[in-house]
This record gives sequence, C-alpha cells and structure tokens, in this order.
Amino acid sequence: MVNVRPFFKHHLMRTCVYPVMMADIIRLFMAQIRQHLTASDLAKLARVSHELNDLATPYLYQTVHFHSPGRIKPDDQLLSQLDILGNLHFNKLVYTRRVVVSGSWYEAYAAIDSELGEHQILSPAARMFSNIIRNCIQRMPNLEEFMYYPSFPLSHWGCSMLGHASFTDTGLADDRIAATEAAVLTNSYGYGLHPEAVLSPNLAPPHNSQAKGVALKHATQLERLSIWADDRAELSISSLVEDWHKPAPFRLRSLDIRGFSDIGIPAKSMWAAIPPTELRELTLELGPSLLVQDPTEFWDASVEADLRPLRLRVNLGIKGIQEFISSFSGLEAFHLIPSDTLRPMEPIRVLVDALRRHHSSTLKVLGLSPFLDGSKYVLDVPDIKYLVGALPDIEELRVSQASLNQEFMQIALLLPRLRVAQIDLVHEDPATESIFLDFIVYLLRKGYARNLTYVAFDDTTVREIRRNPIRLSDGVSRVGYVGGTVLLNEEVFDWVRTSF
Repeated sequence: MVNVRPFFKHHLMRTCVYPVMMADIIRLFMAQIRQHLTASDLAKLARVSHELNDLATPYLYQTVHFHSPGRIKPDDQLLSQLDILGNLHFNKLVYTRRVVVSGSWYEAYAAIDSELGEHQILSPAARMFSNIIRNCIQRMPNLEEFMYYPSFPLSHWGCSMLGHASFTDTGLADDRIAATEAAVLTNSYGYGLHPEAVLSPNLAPPHNSQAKGVALKHATQLERLSIWADDRAELSISSLVEDWHKPAPFRLRSLDIRGFSDIGIPAKSMWAAIPPTELRELTLELGPSLLVQDPTEFWDASVEADLRPLRLRVNLGIKGIQEFISSFSGLEAFHLIPSDTLRPMEPIRVLVDALRRHHSSTLKVLGLSPFLDGSKYVLDVPDIKYLVGALPDIEELRVSQASLNQEFMQIALLLPRLRVAQIDLVHEDPATESIFLDFIVYLLRKGYARNLTYVAFDDTTVREIRRNPIRLSDGVSRVGYVGGTVLLNEEVFDWVRTSF
C-alpha cells in the first residue's frame, strides 16, 4: 500500500476548488486508506469542506477516550471534553462505537474521598464525573464497547446505567487497584466496569437492584464477561447472583473472574445461575478463603453442569481437577495459576497423564506453576521428561524453578514447537534471570527450540529471541501485552495498544 499521507499534505489545500469531487474520491477509497490516516489527518479533512467534514466525522468519533490526568490544570483536556460532549446539543455521539475511561482520580479531592470512602460513599466530584459519562453514553445508540479502568468506581446509578443504555458490547469489573492513601482509590464498592462483556441492545431497565448484578441480570446476549475484584474487599461471587431467581438470560463464551475470596454458594448453584454449556474460556482466580477448603465439590458440580472449556486457567489445582479434565476432551490451553496456599496439589504426573489421554491432540498451551513458596513445589527432571514425552506438541509452557537446573531446561527446550517459555522463579532476582537467559541462548545456539520466540519471568518481563544471529532483543516487554500468545497476552489490555 502506498503511503497516502503525503498525498493529503500536497492536495488538501487544493480541495477547496473541487470539494465534491475530492470527497467522492476519498469516499471511494476510504476503506483502503483509513488505516493510514491519523486522527490529525481526519481532523484536517473535516476542516476543508462540508462534504469532507461529513465524511471524516464518523471516523473521528468512533472511539471516545475519557482520561483523567490526576491533576487539575488550566488546559485540562478531560474537563474541556466533558463540557463539550456533555452538552445535550452535541450530536456527534451517534457515531461512537467504543468508549474508554482511564487514568487516576484528581489529587485535590484525595482527602475528601478518603474520608467518604470509609463509609462507602462516593464523593460528589466522582459522582458528577460518573453521571456526565453516563449521560454521554445514553446518547450513543451505536455503542459496542465500554471499557472502564480508573481507580475509582462509577456511582451505583452510573453502574445501573448499563441496564438502560443501548449497548451491544459492555464490560464489567477491573478493580486491580494499588493501595493508596485515598480511600476512593481502593474502590470500596469492590466492583467496577470492564471491557469483556457483550450486552443486549434491548436491556430491561433495572429498578431497585444493586448495581453489582443488575447489568448482568438483564443482559440477554452477554457472551464475554470479566470481573476482576479488589481482593481486599473480600467479595464472594455470590454477591453478583444472590438476587437472581432464575438462570441468567445469556450464555457465556468467556468468563474471567479474579480476586474474589470465595464462591459463597455451592458451585452447583453458581452454574445454575450462569449456565456453562457454551463456555469455552474459563479463568478463576479465587482465594484465599476457597483455597483452604476442599474444591472437590466445585469440580464435581462443573462436570455435572457439562462444563467443557477450550481454555482453562485456574488456581484450584488441588483435589478433583484430575477427574474434571478427564471428563471431556478438546482442551487447547490448561494453565494452573501460581497460588499462595501451601496445600498439596494433584500429582503432576497424574495431571499430565490425564491431559495426554484426553487432550493430547488439541493441547498447545500448558502452565504448571501452582506454587511459589518453596522448591518442593516445582517440577523436577523426571517430571519434565515425562511431560515432554507425553505432550510433544506444546507451544507455550509455564513452569516454576527455584534455580537453574541445566538438565531440566535442556529437556524442556526439546519441545519442537515451543514458542513461549515462561519461568516462575521461587525467589525473584535479576541475577537469576540473567543466568537463565544466558543458558537458554546457549542452548538455542546449539540447535534447541528452533521456534522459541519469547522468554518470560513470572508475571513481569518478557524478552524476545532474535534469529540470524541468535540473540536477545534489546527491548523488554511486559507479560500481558504480547499479542499472538496465550500465556503472555491479556485481551483486556488491548486498548493500551490501540491508537486513539
């Protein structure tokens, strides 16, 4: 594709003479050239003529990004944006398909918010911010995606707005908030909004329901749902569905629940409220309350509910999981997440053998890193030797290591299709990372793992392997932001890579 931007720089000033002709030409080729045009290019087009303004405006407002900078400045872009978009006479929101709300709350309100947060009260300033955004969203009939990332929650009414709006895509709950002095930043409600849900455009309006379940309760076409709770709030999953008296009207394809202390109700009741028959991706990070209990009931209920995911990511790697993964076939990704509990997990050999017998033809991603507290919970040489022989088609592998075991790494890198190696170090140490990287590069130069592309440590750094000659890339990426992978990619972070 030829770079079209110089074309606009050269010809935009001449379009005043032939505005209609120029608009027709651009309209004809817009599908091909759109990806090459920046927001600045589109803004220039919009200022040339009425015809080009009509052409560019729908693209300019497809994504609306509200970003709170944390400090009030004379030229605060967010405040200006809220003034304009909050005006009821502003009519460009009909073109908006995606809304992103990000940033941190204003420091000037920290003391007030801290005092009110102790009483689970959202401050007037945060409430007004929430309501202005709500009013904007209610004037977006074509909205497909709503992504909420700030460190403070929407008001209850703002959250309930989801039940009124004509959304086709909406999301729930990102509360992974760092502890701060401002109570508002701890999200005392324990829930928020997140981008992975798809809500029906015909939602029944909620009445006196609590905001934390009301949007879900009335969503008839919900397909993907992520709820990441603040683990300090000690919430139970039951708080989302406790007011439901019949199964959810939706059938999820993807469910991602993290940070809740426990389920709070029998797993059979949870699956009755959220039927899993079409669920293909399941992530559960629960505890510590649930992790000290016997999870057999959860896995037995999951078998009974006919849960058959393609991707399974859990920190419940203890009693019952082997029977569950033996109850069906077709897993593509199986990931035991690191857990803080020291309860014994199912024997590695038993899990690997169950995966071999029921999922070997489909399994491409394997994470067996359930414990970080002691060398006795890491895989040893016989374990990795058995794993490589039983599951030779693994492309992404995550394991724990207390220190470099050269024989272990040699065997792991015998996997012929290995693209991603993620290593959880029992004791985080940059020097240990360097030792691992040096040895891995040494093995690669000897012909091991010809497809290895990424090496990651814990949930932090990622190094890319370059070829011809074999070497490490100079840049360091972060776990969660590496597209084209499963272990190193979080779809909920995709907006970070998107140009607004």
